[in-house]
Amino acid sequence: MAIPESRSLYGSVLSRHGVSPRSTSILHFGPAHPAAHGVLRSILWLAGEWVTAYQITLGLLHRGTEALTELRHLNQCVGYMDRLDYVSMVAGEHGFCMAVESGLGVLCGVGVCVHRIMLLEINRMLNHLLNVACHAGDLGCLLWLLWFFEDRELLYSVLAWCSGARLHSTLMIPGGTRGWLTTSQRHDIMLAVHQVTLHIEVSLLNGVYSRIWMLRLTGIGVCGLSDIGLSGVMLRSTGIAWDLRVAVGYEAYTMLNTVVCCGSLGDSMDRVLLRCFEIVSSAQLVVQSCMLQSMSQPVECHSNSSSMEQVILMFRTGPASILHSMTSTSYSEVPKGELLISLVCVSGTTWRARFRCPDLLHLLALQALVVGVVYADVVALVGTIDVVFGAVDL
Repeated sequence: MAIPESRSLYGSVLSRHGVSPRSTSILHFGPAHPAAHGVLRSILWLAGEWVTAYQITLGLLHRGTEALTELRHLNQCVGYMDRLDYVSMVAGEHGFCMAVESGLGVLCGVGVCVHRIMLLEINRMLNHLLNVACHAGDLGCLLWLLWFFEDRELLYSVLAWCSGARLHSTLMIPGGTRGWLTTSQRHDIMLAVHQVTLHIEVSLLNGVYSRIWMLRLTGIGVCGLSDIGLSGVMLRSTGIAWDLRVAVGYEAYTMLNTVVCCGSLGDSMDRVLLRCFEIVSSAQLVVQSCMLQSMSQPVECHSNSSSMEQVILMFRTGPASILHSMTSTSYSEVPKGELLISLVCVSGTTWRARFRCPDLLHLLALQALVVGVVYADVVALVGTIDVVFGAVDL
């Protein structure tokens, strides 16, 4: 369908890219996931099969996470972070707890920090396994889709041991965590992590290094230093070894041997490989954390959720535990990039909360990555930026 020149919206977009409207067809493209309906509207201008211009219109999921956390107590706001990025729920909780601890001047013990690192790295493995598996399914590789979901079930059982819940675990609380692992459970964690790393090694040999896979991803969606707002895997794929776990050294990452993986080309192939390598790197951190926990004394948990009466008591006494007024900001390295949280609290109640998730910035960078590729490569690009729309609509 030819685009009329009188349509100012389309004409202005095409003029910015130097494309003639008469030789271009328009196509509405969007992810097929039900959660993406009404959130992402993609308009592609095609010259044959080549994308000449791209524009996105973001809708709303009507979650209102920032508004929900306001006028609530700090302990009650931790659960909302699970729903913000429901794939990296532990990382969101940790970022919020870091903001609260920074404002109160609370320093956690080494045992708590090491336990948090173990949970964070397991959550990082869960996020990357889902992204790589679903991205492989979009490109026609069902081996990874079936194999990696079995590995995710093993890692979800670890979260169930600590909190009793698989998805919305609410493991992190200001000043500590909600559980402690026994020696047998740590041994099972190391066995599960070892199995995941073996699957990653076999999958790299059978999938990524195949000729069809490399031709489909190499040179597609190249990121550059001029793309503002990139962080995490998107930034490290350009060759910049920037990771807040090493650069800032929060929690106890300075005590562990943390490896920062970075690429060189900045294309889709580098991003897939980096996520696979980070799974192995996170597995090493999980093993190191389990070894440090076995040599340290168990920490006292801040809440014991073994019975319903104790859970009710925790919610009744929780709002009276923090009565300070503060202003704090925290930044942490979540699996998708850098999460920035800013809080203004009055008498233990959140008065203003602002969250800057990497998902929105990476989704906006998609407008520059799509131009110049074939229409079939748009699906691959949407998968490699690793976006959860729950974190786009705040």
